[in-house]
Amino acid sequence: MIPLRWRATHFPPSPPEQNDGVCLDGEATVGRVLLNDHGPTRGEWMWSMTACAPGVDARAFEASGRLPTKEEAKAAVEQAYARFVAAYTNARDHWQKHCAELKARMERFQASRGSSWP
Repeated sequence: MIPLRWRATHFPPSPPEQNDGVCLDGEATVGRVLLNDHGPTRGEWMWSMTACAPGVDARAFEASGRLPTKEEAKAAVEQAYARFVAAYTNARDHWQKHCAELKARMERFQASRGSSWP
């Protein structure tokens, strides 16, 4: 089993969101859950698994949806990520490398502009 962890979404200076969270595999974000506060699906938890890799057809398995509880939505993200990893030998390594490269590019960009972004 892949050791995943969950963290509340945080957009400083606002406090962390209790009804919005991201799933992490190491430092790589692999999915998100969010309580829908509006419209006909108000009260449902939206979920999505966001990882991708060459050779993996995300249409081959469910990667997003809505569920009645936060725990069900979190489990759906974790199950979708497990299917993603199982679909391609190097899928997990590819996604983690991609996220690390994206983070490094963002840090270089911030350094070039003299600004920081948490």
